[in-house]
Amino acid sequence: MPRCRTRRRHCAARAPCGLRTGAGGLPPHAHQGTRTGRARRPRARLLVCGGDRSVAGAGSYRMVLERLANDCRADSAILFAGDIEPGLMKRYYAAADLHVVTSYIETFSYAAVEAALAGTCTVMTDRIGAGHWLEEVGASVVVRGRASEDFAAGIESVLAQLPDAGRARGMAERTAEALSLDRVTLALEGLLMRYVPAADHETAAA
Repeated sequence: MPRCRTRRRHCAARAPCGLRTGAGGLPPHAHQGTRTGRARRPRARLLVCGGDRSVAGAGSYRMVLERLANDCRADSAILFAGDIEPGLMKRYYAAADLHVVTSYIETFSYAAVEAALAGTCTVMTDRIGAGHWLEEVGASVVVRGRASEDFAAGIESVLAQLPDAGRARGMAERTAEALSLDRVTLALEGLLMRYVPAADHETAAA
């Protein structure tokens, strides 16, 4: 029920609904991908969650997004939810058909993990730290490079095969298992052994 209420509040119940967290600017691949996606699915909506912020030289990021949306003739399709209480964000992740990380590069992206734990797939570039973890469990579509057509195709691939409740639950369970403390610790230990000289291992152990 919370999922249905969240969708009704912001999006048409039967229209595809994508979610984006944060109010940063859209890079070119996402800008053009939005234009392409709008042409393919005119009823789709993109809900931006997160408060506005002002940056020197750029001004209001929300206004930047609104201008880009207008350039794409998608101003009615991009909606702004504003700040969402942290405890309520899982409802927004669960209500969306997909989550989009539009940054070209991020160290990790906890938002993508939170979306996966809610059973929602994320479309992202191959420069997002959490990408390989989530791709392995079917919780992300990783787009190689910056081609806008590829980014739009990634979004389309998710919308074309939306999971039912059982598959979404399975995605959440696989994500929780893949990112369990024990498994992440072993993976990080493997990276340490691979990239740090043996002498440094001995020093760290001492």
